[in-house]
Amino acid sequence: MTVRVQPDRILQLQTLRFFAAGFVLIGHALMEAQQQGISQLPRMLYAIPWGAGVDLFFVISGFIIFHIQPRAAHGISSRARPTGRGLRSIS
Repeated sequence: MTVRVQPDRILQLQTLRFFAAGFVLIGHALMEAQQQGISQLPRMLYAIPWGAGVDLFFVISGFIIFHIQPRAAHGISSRARPTGRGLRSIS
């Protein structure tokens, strides 16, 4: 059984991924501000777990990559199946 993800749902996930990347950016900016001694920022900003954006970003990215890649007859991408040549070159 193949599950098809509609393009508009991927766009919604991309939007969520954009905001997750924004969380990471804000977190880094706040860390830099704290290291530089900028104290005019509200303390409440430091209580938000901005780093959780990293986890969210990678989870969403993995989901998108998994669902947009082409599928073979059995639901496994042909690129994901190991070949004899590939296995010989690894060992």
